[in-house]
Amino acid sequence: ASPAFIGGQTEADRRLDRLDVTGYAARRNEVWPPERRGASALSPYVRHGLLTLPRMWDAVGDGPRRDADKYRDELLWQEYARHLYARLGPATRHALRHDILPTAHDIDGDPWPPSMACMSSNLDELHGDGWLVNQARMWLASQWSVRSGAPWQDGENEFFTHLLDGSRAANRLGWQW
Repeated sequence: ASPAFIGGQTEADRRLDRLDVTGYAARRNEVWPPERRGASALSPYVRHGLLTLPRMWDAVGDGPRRDADKYRDELLWQEYARHLYARLGPATRHALRHDILPTAHDIDGDPWPPSMACMSSNLDELHGDGWLVNQARMWLASQWSVRSGAPWQDGENEFFTHLLDGSRAANRLGWQW
């Protein structure tokens, strides 16, 4: 169980009803401190079929134009990832364009070294809450595959294991991006 999320349709509806995208474009990638975050944190409800992308699209229609447009861009990314996965399926486990060869950086043998406070903090949230803001996901992915040189597929699998919004479609596409 995640202390950050309550399951069920009633909770999903309540969170969507409270969604205010004002400031979303500027704050969506804020990681620290958590109270500055602008992410909606609705993705677990989408992943489990409690909220649909068209419903979320409509929910932000009255928001500030720049913020609603940016939010809708993220919904379009999810839709694109779904279509790509529907077409390619398990083939997305392999590089879509260019093979990324692992390198030998090996930082203390752990792609996410706990000695790095930013890694430790994000991993605590990943393992405890089952969710991370996009910027934290990108930091972890970069640390795993670029700095540590570990295979991106292993990092994507680690994410999928812990994320409440774990999606092979979006996660695999994001890790290759």
